[in-house]
Amino acid sequence: MEIKESKQSEEEIEQKALIEFQTNQIQLWTDKAETYSKEKSKLEKLLNNTVLKFKKVSQKYFGSLVIPLKNIVELLSDYKNGRYTEIPKNTITASIIALLYFVVPTDIIPDWIISIGFLDDLAVVSHLLKQIQSDLDEYAKWKIENSNDE
Repeated sequence: MEIKESKQSEEEIEQKALIEFQTNQIQLWTDKAETYSKEKSKLEKLLNNTVLKFKKVSQKYFGSLVIPLKNIVELLSDYKNGRYTEIPKNTITASIIALLYFVVPTDIIPDWIISIGFLDDLAVVSHLLKQIQSDLDEYAKWKIENSNDE
Protein backbone atom coordinates (compact mmCIF):
# COMPACT_ATOMS: atom_id res chain seq x y z
CA MET A 1 0.00 0.00 0.00
CA GLU A 2 1.47 3.33 -1.04
CA ILE A 3 0.97 6.18 1.37
CA LYS A 4 1.68 9.80 0.54
CA GLU A 5 1.56 11.60 3.85
CA SER A 6 1.36 15.11 2.50
CA LYS A 7 -1.74 14.44 0.41
CA GLN A 8 -3.77 12.33 2.82
CA SER A 9 -5.33 13.06 6.16
CA GLU A 10 -4.75 10.77 9.12
CA GLU A 11 -8.31 9.47 8.79
CA GLU A 12 -7.75 8.57 5.14
CA ILE A 13 -4.51 6.78 5.98
CA GLU A 14 -6.19 4.85 8.80
CA GLN A 15 -9.09 3.90 6.52
CA LYS A 16 -6.77 2.68 3.75
CA ALA A 17 -4.71 0.70 6.25
CA LEU A 18 -7.83 -0.94 7.67
CA ILE A 19 -9.04 -1.89 4.19
CA GLU A 20 -5.60 -3.34 3.40
CA PHE A 21 -5.69 -5.32 6.63
CA GLN A 22 -9.21 -6.64 6.06
CA THR A 23 -8.73 -7.57 2.42
CA ASN A 24 -5.13 -8.69 2.08
CA GLN A 25 -3.66 -9.42 5.51
CA ILE A 26 -6.35 -10.84 7.77
CA GLN A 27 -5.53 -14.48 7.02
CA LEU A 28 -1.82 -13.95 7.68
CA TRP A 29 -2.52 -12.38 11.09
CA THR A 30 -5.18 -14.99 11.90
CA ASP A 31 -2.72 -17.80 11.18
CA LYS A 32 -0.13 -16.15 13.43
CA ALA A 33 -2.69 -15.68 16.20
CA GLU A 34 -3.80 -19.29 16.06
CA THR A 35 -0.18 -20.40 16.50
CA TYR A 36 0.15 -18.16 19.56
CA SER A 37 -3.11 -19.45 21.03
CA LYS A 38 -1.84 -23.03 20.86
CA GLU A 39 1.66 -22.40 22.23
CA LYS A 40 1.63 -21.02 25.77
CA SER A 41 5.29 -20.00 25.63
CA LYS A 42 4.68 -17.85 22.53
CA LEU A 43 1.60 -16.32 24.12
CA GLU A 44 3.54 -15.58 27.32
CA LYS A 45 6.28 -13.88 25.30
CA LEU A 46 3.69 -11.80 23.43
CA LEU A 47 2.09 -10.70 26.71
CA ASN A 48 5.49 -9.70 28.11
CA ASN A 49 6.43 -7.84 24.92
CA THR A 50 3.12 -5.99 24.99
CA VAL A 51 3.75 -4.79 28.54
CA LEU A 52 7.24 -3.65 27.52
CA LYS A 53 5.88 -1.75 24.54
CA PHE A 54 3.34 0.04 26.77
CA LYS A 55 6.33 1.59 28.51
CA LYS A 56 7.92 2.72 25.24
CA VAL A 57 5.07 4.12 23.15
CA SER A 58 3.85 7.64 23.34
CA GLN A 59 0.51 8.26 25.03
CA LYS A 60 -0.02 10.70 22.16
CA TYR A 61 -0.59 7.81 19.78
CA PHE A 62 -2.12 5.11 21.95
CA GLY A 63 -3.64 6.93 24.92
CA SER A 64 -7.20 5.76 24.31
CA LEU A 65 -6.12 2.20 23.57
CA VAL A 66 -3.77 1.52 26.48
CA ILE A 67 -6.49 0.47 28.94
CA PRO A 68 -8.33 -1.80 26.47
CA LEU A 69 -5.01 -3.38 25.43
CA LYS A 70 -4.09 -3.92 29.10
CA ASN A 71 -7.49 -5.58 29.56
CA ILE A 72 -6.67 -7.90 26.66
CA VAL A 73 -3.33 -8.74 28.27
CA GLU A 74 -5.13 -9.64 31.51
CA LEU A 75 -7.80 -11.63 29.68
CA LEU A 76 -5.25 -13.64 27.69
CA SER A 77 -3.15 -14.20 30.80
CA ASP A 78 -6.16 -15.56 32.68
CA TYR A 79 -7.07 -17.66 29.63
CA LYS A 80 -3.52 -19.01 29.28
CA ASN A 81 -3.42 -19.95 32.96
CA GLY A 82 -6.82 -21.68 32.79
CA ARG A 83 -8.57 -19.22 35.10
CA TYR A 84 -10.91 -17.81 32.45
CA THR A 85 -12.22 -20.26 29.88
CA GLU A 86 -15.63 -18.84 28.90
CA ILE A 87 -14.29 -17.06 25.86
CA PRO A 88 -15.08 -17.67 22.19
CA LYS A 89 -12.19 -18.81 19.98
CA ASN A 90 -12.71 -15.86 17.63
CA THR A 91 -12.26 -13.47 20.58
CA ILE A 92 -9.00 -15.16 21.55
CA THR A 93 -7.83 -14.87 17.95
CA ALA A 94 -8.86 -11.21 17.62
CA SER A 95 -7.25 -10.40 20.99
CA ILE A 96 -3.96 -11.97 19.96
CA ILE A 97 -4.05 -10.21 16.59
CA ALA A 98 -4.59 -6.87 18.37
CA LEU A 99 -1.55 -7.45 20.59
CA LEU A 100 0.59 -8.74 17.74
CA TYR A 101 -0.33 -5.77 15.59
CA PHE A 102 0.48 -3.42 18.45
CA VAL A 103 3.85 -5.08 19.19
CA VAL A 104 5.18 -5.95 15.73
CA PRO A 105 6.81 -2.85 14.20
CA THR A 106 6.67 -4.09 10.61
CA ASP A 107 3.02 -4.09 9.69
CA ILE A 108 1.19 -2.21 6.93
CA ILE A 109 2.89 1.08 7.84
CA PRO A 110 6.16 0.38 9.71
CA ASP A 111 6.14 2.00 13.14
CA TRP A 112 9.42 3.81 12.56
CA ILE A 113 7.89 6.06 9.87
CA ILE A 114 7.62 9.30 11.79
CA SER A 115 4.12 10.72 12.35
CA ILE A 116 2.19 8.03 10.43
CA GLY A 117 3.77 4.76 11.55
CA PHE A 118 1.20 4.15 14.27
CA LEU A 119 -1.89 5.15 12.28
CA ASP A 120 -2.45 1.65 10.94
CA ASP A 121 -1.96 0.21 14.44
CA LEU A 122 -4.65 2.54 15.76
CA ALA A 123 -7.05 1.65 12.96
CA VAL A 124 -6.58 -2.11 13.16
CA VAL A 125 -6.50 -2.36 16.96
CA SER A 126 -9.57 -0.11 17.29
CA HIS A 127 -11.42 -2.23 14.73
CA LEU A 128 -10.56 -5.44 16.57
CA LEU A 129 -11.53 -3.95 19.95
CA LYS A 130 -14.97 -3.05 18.60
CA GLN A 131 -15.45 -6.65 17.46
CA ILE A 132 -14.68 -8.14 20.88
CA GLN A 133 -16.01 -5.43 23.19
CA SER A 134 -18.93 -7.47 24.49
CA ASP A 135 -16.57 -10.32 25.41
CA LEU A 136 -14.22 -7.86 27.13
CA ASP A 137 -17.21 -6.58 29.10
CA GLU A 138 -18.10 -10.16 30.11
CA TYR A 139 -14.51 -10.71 31.21
CA ALA A 140 -14.61 -7.52 33.30
CA LYS A 141 -17.77 -8.77 35.04
CA TRP A 142 -16.12 -12.15 35.65
CA LYS A 143 -13.06 -10.42 37.17
CA ILE A 144 -15.26 -8.46 39.57
CA GLU A 145 -17.28 -11.53 40.55
CA ASN A 146 -14.13 -13.58 41.13
CA SER A 147 -11.98 -10.93 42.79
CA ASN A 148 -13.02 -12.16 46.22
CA ASP A 149 -11.76 -15.69 45.41
CA GLU A 150 -8.14 -14.58 45.20
